[in-house]
Amino acid sequence: RAARAACVPGAESIAPSKSAAKNAKRRAKKKAAASGAGEGAEAAAAAEEALAEASLEEAPARQQSDLDPTAKKIRNLQKKLKQIEALKAKASLTPEQQAKVATEGAIRE
Repeated sequence: RAARAACVPGAESIAPSKSAAKNAKRRAKKKAAASGAGEGAEAAAAAEEALAEASLEEAPARQQSDLDPTAKKIRNLQKKLKQIEALKAKASLTPEQQAKVATEGAIRE
């Protein structure tokens, strides 16, 4: 139950996703190797710093998408229209793809 309490929407401390943490560590390792820092402690400190930066960068984006459902809906509809345009450019379509193209009018409304 304690783990679920940390996942409450709108909570102050939002941990970076697993992939973001992994990428931050990878960037820090690459940066340490490029600068010639052979010390493990320095590389670990750089990884922690990169992880902290990644969590700060991602937190506002997550909160913004939670706060503005209208923008989220617009983004979703634009994505669907882009997919429909890509399907229209194709020569042969499956029945599912044809059904998706047929919904274009409803999406544009």
